[in-house]
Amino acid sequence: VYIIAYDIWNFCYTYNCLPTHSWFCGFALLLAPTVANFFWNKGGWIQNRAYTLAIWCMFAQVFPYFQEESVFVTHSTLNPTSALVVSALALVANVAAIIYIVYRAKKLGVNPYKSDVFKGTRDWEQATARREPAENDPALTA
Repeated sequence: VYIIAYDIWNFCYTYNCLPTHSWFCGFALLLAPTVANFFWNKGGWIQNRAYTLAIWCMFAQVFPYFQEESVFVTHSTLNPTSALVVSALALVANVAAIIYIVYRAKKLGVNPYKSDVFKGTRDWEQATARREPAENDPALTA
């Protein structure tokens, strides 16, 4: 829930603030960790997001010509109507995510700031199952 809402919000930011970079700096960088999270790397989204963002930032700093004057430059595609639609979609998605988190917190009777509200879901179980062997491995705790 949060990942999709974040991706929409972040694409909205890149589209509205960096329209010439929104496809490779926004869409592609958001799509890579999200696809990995949903298909083979449950629970690794934030780490994958950090990796893709760091790699892009390093690349953009070392090769600024790529994003400014190369054949890969995306000419400004900022359309006021599209910007409004993307912004409204981002707002709706994030309000829906907050409502869902509040709903789960009330259903479980937990404080969302102190407890995990997604505990018991299939994705939460898969993500936490991946970390348990490392926590129980004496070689890693020594």
